[in-house]
Amino acid sequence: MVCNNMVQLGILICLWFACVNSKSIQNKPNSSCKQAIGVQSGYLDTGDIKTSTSQVNFTATDPWCPSIVDDKQFMAIDLGEDFSISKIATQGKVDDKDRYITNYGLEYSSDAKKWVDYKDIFGKADLDGNKNTYDVVAHDLAPAIIARYVKLKPKKWHNGICNIMDLYGCSIEELKSGKAKTT
Repeated sequence: MVCNNMVQLGILICLWFACVNSKSIQNKPNSSCKQAIGVQSGYLDTGDIKTSTSQVNFTATDPWCPSIVDDKQFMAIDLGEDFSISKIATQGKVDDKDRYITNYGLEYSSDAKKWVDYKDIFGKADLDGNKNTYDVVAHDLAPAIIARYVKLKPKKWHNGICNIMDLYGCSIEELKSGKAKTT
């Protein structure tokens, strides 16, 4: 009985992925809905990033290291318009203090008033963060989220909260016009 349930779950997952992939737009070779849309691409400016606590001389390319270390801290990104966000990547701060986030949650919004907690296709809300300061940890978001605002909320950390974050996806306008591939 347990084996049959596992097989059925496996089949449902395969069908879900087949359904998602069948919606992909594959005839436009020069664009992908997994493009860097944050710091890496130069799309974000310092003013597009809001944090729970201020940081002296903070810029968009700096690691965010709040002066207060508790589970009320956050880093929020304003992309300026709605995007389909399919991936997130994080990294700690490479320095002698060895600080990085080991577990975090995401919230997203289109208006910065009503926020939704991200949950993956299995209902899991927490994302595993980094295991050291120098490796980048990336997560494909399944399902992808549609949002203008994305908020990273640290839940666990090592030696303090420090984080560099980048987002990947494409604008909703690209998807609507057929200029973006979803694979």
